[in-house]
Amino acid sequence: MNNETRTETSTTPSHRLLLVGEGLHVMNPALVRAIEERDEQRLVGMARSQVEAGADALDLNLGQSRQLCRLIPWLVELIQDEMETTFFLSSHVLKMEQALKAH
Repeated sequence: MNNETRTETSTTPSHRLLLVGEGLHVMNPALVRAIEERDEQRLVGMARSQVEAGADALDLNLGQSRQLCRLIPWLVELIQDEMETTFFLSSHVLKMEQALKAH
């Protein structure tokens, strides 16, 4: 076989690291304060800063509180109206049809 006509193939699998922004978490006091104040500009800014820093997706975790969980659809829509991004949502959110429709 002539080396000049041989096709090179790679046996190394192609893997891509997925970066997930974790700043939208109930343990982040700045997030909770922005939600309580309905500060849309600050909330979008928090999401945007993570995406601009290289996050491929955002982990939105508002914990188990029903009061905060009811706001997930609003928060997802708010952020997705401003930028295209993927969200990771907690499994208990799967029961919330509104949250899934928003995402």
